[in-house]
Amino acid sequence: DPNSAWLLRRSMQTFHIRMKAQSETTKIIRDWLSKHEAVKKVYYPQIDGKQLTDYATLLFFDLRDDLIDRYPQFIEALRWFDTGTGMACVTSMVARPYFGSHASMSDSDKETMGLTAQLVRLSIGLEDTNDLMEDLNNAFKKIMSL
Repeated sequence: DPNSAWLLRRSMQTFHIRMKAQSETTKIIRDWLSKHEAVKKVYYPQIDGKQLTDYATLLFFDLRDDLIDRYPQFIEALRWFDTGTGMACVTSMVARPYFGSHASMSDSDKETMGLTAQLVRLSIGLEDTNDLMEDLNNAFKKIMSL
């Protein structure tokens, strides 16, 4: 419809600026998470150095094995991250694909594709980088102290 077309046109005018800012923040958070004691492994999608070299807003990480049962408390402690499966939004989001976007798959299918309950997905928005890292760190501290 005409209104949707107008909104899309308006959004596309700043898309490259938003994606550049979100991509830079995502890389900073990726590097920070890779050194965090609550994180087992970080995944940042890239293909071959030519395609998807700045994948922008998505990254994934595995919580440590001993922390996975505390995921609900982790989510509850977050203040800057909304829950959901949106991508490339202007607000940051957190999701747990095993029980969310891939919930309809069988456990064996999830296992075949390497999807575990430990996997957390972040879509990074336009919030301040330090605010997002502080938010994540506070949530990690909470679940590590339980």
